[in-house]
Amino acid sequence: MSKRAPKLQFTDEELAVPEVSKAAKKAAKRIEKLERLEAKIPMKNGAEKPRPASKLQHAVRDAPGKAVRSAVHREVSQHEDDNVGVESAHKLEEAAEQTVRAAETAHRSHQLKPYRSADRADARADSANLDALQKQAQQQSPELQSNPYSRWQQKRAIKKEYAAAKAGGGTVRASEVTAKAAKRAAEDTKKASEWIAEHKKGFLIALAILLVAVFLLNIASSCSVLTDGGFFGGTLEDLKQARRLVRLPLLRKDFIVDEYQLYQARTAGAAAVLLIAAVLSPGECRRLARTARELELEVLLEVHTPAELSHLNGYVDMLGVNNRDLGTFRTDVENSFRMVDRLRREVGGGEGPLLVSESGISDPETVVRLRDAGFRGFLMGEAFMKTGDPGHALAEFIVRLKEARP
Repeated sequence: MSKRAPKLQFTDEELAVPEVSKAAKKAAKRIEKLERLEAKIPMKNGAEKPRPASKLQHAVRDAPGKAVRSAVHREVSQHEDDNVGVESAHKLEEAAEQTVRAAETAHRSHQLKPYRSADRADARADSANLDALQKQAQQQSPELQSNPYSRWQQKRAIKKEYAAAKAGGGTVRASEVTAKAAKRAAEDTKKASEWIAEHKKGFLIALAILLVAVFLLNIASSCSVLTDGGFFGGTLEDLKQARRLVRLPLLRKDFIVDEYQLYQARTAGAAAVLLIAAVLSPGECRRLARTARELELEVLLEVHTPAELSHLNGYVDMLGVNNRDLGTFRTDVENSFRMVDRLRREVGGGEGPLLVSESGISDPETVVRLRDAGFRGFLMGEAFMKTGDPGHALAEFIVRLKEARP
């Protein structure tokens, strides 16, 4: 059984502060809900039953068998026209297999439901606990609120101390967590200040470089990370490494078919996930998008044809047009222009999802045209990655884009 979010304990004096009291009450309610949902998890010999395999795990495990069955069905289909009896039996067999698979999927989903509900409640409880600790830390150590760097160090320290307290289990005294975090933050801030004093010239040079980097990163408003290993050789470690290197919102770009992948994305540091209409049914898309919203992940729904707009639902934050046909991998940026009128009708006014054009964008003039057409997001990568220095290519592109703007 994995460690769940702990209860936080506050003193009456700490709860006398309205901001702390409000956050503490919210955290307590989240813990109560978590405990109710944990009680619904099946038990065996006094411990949680092992979590059943997810849809994704089953898909990976059953892939060889599915390939064999598909090959057999194709072979039978080629010759069934010669024999009405064979054709009828084959169709009955396929229908029976589909019924069994649907029943197995429904059964697995039912078995996983209490675990998934508890996981979602745990993530929400963690978020509420951290918010309460932040409010308490602001009152306990106001000196660390004096500048952005010390505030950042304090938040970072609170997350580390909270993770350690959670691993220990049981009730946690909020003041102990925030006191340890304040001590750690103060020490780290002092070390940084001493280093700057000793290396003032080097620091100023580094700061100049950083300002240039910040300028570039502000132009690039987010970053997508390919984590699919089967086709593109990506891993979740790539996402984690990107999270350590940049402060931009990160999009997990993968073939997401199971809720487990959403929890992976959240844990690895993603701020958004990609849902591809071509590999999901409208119902699956809605279920995954709803779970993503509960995990505070934004959703980019990718479509390639007008027919796939049936996947659009109220949990989608961004609607992207993939200019690359996933069947042929042929890229045509005009696909965005062909679909834009239909997109506008589907999303309505300014309250609808942000429109994004994906792939095939290689010059600033195309970005200007797309923006004039109504797109506000542009997912690019290949144009830069094909060069010897992607960072330099991005910088040049930004300069050219500024010149191309009317």
